Amino acid sequence: MKVRNGFVSNSSSSSFVIVGVKINDALNNFIPNEEYEDKWDWYCEEYEPNIQKMGFDVINDDGSIYVGVALADFSSEEYLESSEYNIEEVMNKVTELPEKINLPNSPIRIYTGTRSS
Repeated sequence: MKVRNGFVSNSSSSSFVIVGVKINDALNNFIPNEEYEDKWDWYCEEYEPNIQKMGFDVINDDGSIYVGVALADFSSEEYLESSEYNIEEVMNKVTELPEKINLPNSPIRIYTGTRSS
């Protein structure tokens, strides 16, 4: 049995590190059509599943959406496992990302954050 001392909250959070692009611009530029009247319906049903099929990770950080290679993504209940990444392999994968997701001018960056989960 796990025993917690101190402040206990019903809310939890997740932290992440991802190398990739922020895709909020793609959603802001979305023009609704008859099939999808809402950009979030389009995002959830079409955009995110297609990105995941390409082998990229998607992290939604309470309003900001990142696509790329997640180096870490863990909840406050978990411990961060030791990991090692080949930076060349990561960069080779994400270099093609902006073109593949139709955001050719998006800069590749390292994003970190904590979000509600």
